[in-house]
Amino acid sequence: YEEDKKDEFSSEYEYGKKIIGLRNLTPHAGASTLIYMMHKELQKAYNVISMEIDTLEFMVHKDKTFVSATKNDIAVLIQKFATVDVILIDLNNYQDETICDEVLYLVEPSAAMLKKLMLKDKEIFKKIKKQRVVLNKSMLKNSDVKEFEYEAKTKVFYNMPPLDDREEN
Repeated sequence: YEEDKKDEFSSEYEYGKKIIGLRNLTPHAGASTLIYMMHKELQKAYNVISMEIDTLEFMVHKDKTFVSATKNDIAVLIQKFATVDVILIDLNNYQDETICDEVLYLVEPSAAMLKKLMLKDKEIFKKIKKQRVVLNKSMLKNSDVKEFEYEAKTKVFYNMPPLDDREEN
């Protein structure tokens, strides 16, 4: 009976696994590629599965640890992989972030991409103020990041430079 009261996506109930979602805030901020790169690094120490929802981008990897799902299948797949250590999920086609323990919001901080984001939703940084914002494919220096944080009134979790996905580490 107590089991039924638990949220079906609660990570503490799911053998201690960690579910990390990534969502692009700016167009083409790199969620799929960053998931691929995180997956490569994490699999060195953990049992990891990466999921995408309602897309087929992961097919290029030809790897059974990269899974494509539909919105209707996501809960079943999370249960299916209940014993893995880490699940990475591309949230770009899925709105319910409660399936994740953490969500990383990716922003490509170029002027053009930030203008597009502000045209789409000028209140976006207020909405995600206490969330983990990652500047992805970022060429910003530390002083630029501080200026970005001041202007956006949000804290940057990590400033990720462009990475070469062909590199081993």
